[in-house]
Amino acid sequence: MTGRSQVIEVVKVRGNVRELTDDSVAVEEPLEIRLGYEDAGERRTRSVSITMRTPGNDNELAAGFLFSESIIRGRSDIAAIETCGPRAPDSGNHNVVRVELAPDVDVDLGRLQRHFYTTSSCGVCGKTSLDALRVMGVEMTLQPAE
Repeated sequence: MTGRSQVIEVVKVRGNVRELTDDSVAVEEPLEIRLGYEDAGERRTRSVSITMRTPGNDNELAAGFLFSESIIRGRSDIAAIETCGPRAPDSGNHNVVRVELAPDVDVDLGRLQRHFYTTSSCGVCGKTSLDALRVMGVEMTLQPAE
């Protein structure tokens, strides 16, 4: 599955009648935005954000994020935007985007600092990279309700 939606099997219940049917649902996955920039004559890369999104238009999302955070002032500040890293094993989607800034762009990473506590039931908020989302756990098999 790659893309914005996937078909899953659901159970519709009407009165005492159960019916298996297919339903199309939106896909939501984390996107890591990395920033490539020049600092004291050296090229650096830094992960600046993780957000949840429906895959697609990731380059535009990353550029818009950097614009809304005042990291860039316009299109000319961006030298390139590209996906990087391996595809996600479960969906086949690329979940990392690197935005390379033009060499003359001054970067104020302090604009990306957050001074509040954020949490979510899925555990994405507050993480700094996709690697930070990986956890060791117990593998479970869920049985359908009877």
